[in-house]
Amino acid sequence: MERKASAANIKAEARVEAAAAIFAPVVTVAAPKSGMRTQKAWKVKSVGSAFFEALATQPGLRGYVDVKYSNLERAKAANSSMEIPGVVFEQITR
Repeated sequence: MERKASAANIKAEARVEAAAAIFAPVVTVAAPKSGMRTQKAWKVKSVGSAFFEALATQPGLRGYVDVKYSNLERAKAANSSMEIPGVVFEQITR
């Protein structure tokens, strides 16, 4: 009887080791993306000369223009005889 029990234990251990040696395939399934939100936005690609021509006739467009005073002042300091229509320069002492 001991032989039968010993043989049964050996067979059982062999089955457990064989089962442990088998790698189960791993299947991954991506979750559906049905609840994702997307946003759309506008980006300016370029500003052409037509925009600047329209500034002369459509005053409402002037709010979209940013005048860089520091750049104007640097240009005037580099060339004191420079004149820009509509821009008044004043020389100050620091």
